Amino acid sequence: MFRAFCPVIAVMVLAGSAQGQSFNINIAPPGVVPPASYGGAGQPGVWNSVTTNSGVYTNGLLDINGTPTGVRFIQIGGFELRVGDDPGTSGADDALMDDCLVTYSPTLETCLYVRDIQIGIYEVIVYAMMPSRPDVMSYVSSNEEPGYPHKVIGGGWPGYHKQGVTYSRHICYVDGGGTYNQIQAHSGIVPGNPAADGAATNGFQIRLLPPQATGDMNCDGAVNAGDIEGFVKAITSDESYSLAHALCNITNADTNLDRYRDAADVPGFVNALLAP
Repeated sequence: MFRAFCPVIAVMVLAGSAQGQSFNINIAPPGVVPPASYGGAGQPGVWNSVTTNSGVYTNGLLDINGTPTGVRFIQIGGFELRVGDDPGTSGADDALMDDCLVTYSPTLETCLYVRDIQIGIYEVIVYAMMPSRPDVMSYVSSNEEPGYPHKVIGGGWPGYHKQGVTYSRHICYVDGGGTYNQIQAHSGIVPGNPAADGAATNGFQIRLLPPQATGDMNCDGAVNAGDIEGFVKAITSDESYSLAHALCNITNADTNLDRYRDAADVPGFVNALLAP
């Protein structure tokens, strides 16, 4: 299948700039920002508001506690900041979802780079709903998610954040193996869809997950029967798991450490349950 791409950009990495590491980023005109009490589909905290001019760095992102960091953000590929007013949204949802960055090129995605972050496992939530255009879909991915899956996102505002409609969720591994310690998220035109409709990006959230604790699906410090329901959710529906255990690490279900959560992890989970 033909795949849109993002250009490779070469920039020096700032020494010692890795900071710790959860960020909320709203793509909007200056001054439009949700309150820190708002979490969207993720965790509440201070939001960075960026206009994302293509190729221009935003330095010193604030983490969700409002602390300045050495983490940098740059966007390549999206050239129109669309300001709208979806009739269904209101309040903080309105601040996040009514504005979006749009790409119209089938061969160039909107590419979001968050650079100089800490090594670890991250939950990445990308908002990609075109306000007032329920017919427009976006093709969302992250390079750091194992297998590099693409997810089709879009539709009408359902009254709340819903995976597959307003956002996609990605579990991403930053292991220091590349030029940068970074997360790359993309939103492009769904193959075969009209380029004139474009593809949207409203914003995104990055959360550093707690250290892996194999089999401990409810994060109570033990592996027992109380973890079975969470394990089943983790290997069948990341949305269900995250709704039930918002602060836990879903990769605790990856018992064979292959970076996937599937039936191959069942024997390891059973062994963890039976361990003395």
